[in-house]
Amino acid sequence: MNWGSAVKKPYNGEIVINKISDEQTRAILARVDAQYKKKERNIKMAKKIMLSPVVIALRVFALISKCIGYVTAVFFPLGVFFTFQTVSQLRNGVPFSEVYQTVFVLMFVIIPFAAFTVNAIINAIADNIRDRV
Repeated sequence: MNWGSAVKKPYNGEIVINKISDEQTRAILARVDAQYKKKERNIKMAKKIMLSPVVIALRVFALISKCIGYVTAVFFPLGVFFTFQTVSQLRNGVPFSEVYQTVFVLMFVIIPFAAFTVNAIINAIADNIRDRV
């Protein structure tokens, strides 16, 4: 940065400070402030360019998880029925490895809750990123 005639460094290594006027000080501060604002504007633009695809991708993943939740939630009553059958079989002494409804219980009871939870978390992250940019 060129500070003008404010600081001169002679050949013998001593630093000589000349007095500068208030007008020169204001001019120097205005240049520094303009450079800072330009750098800040460039950083903000770079953040927008880099984080916009991330937010879009997060929104797509949130939509996919929501669709998975909706599709599996349609069969939730069937999942509750299979859960009842599984619990009944376990109470009657059937080993867990021989209970065949566990896949349906997982698919129709646990996955809808997990999908909607993932959807809420991804939406919160995307909103946070969007608000910070």
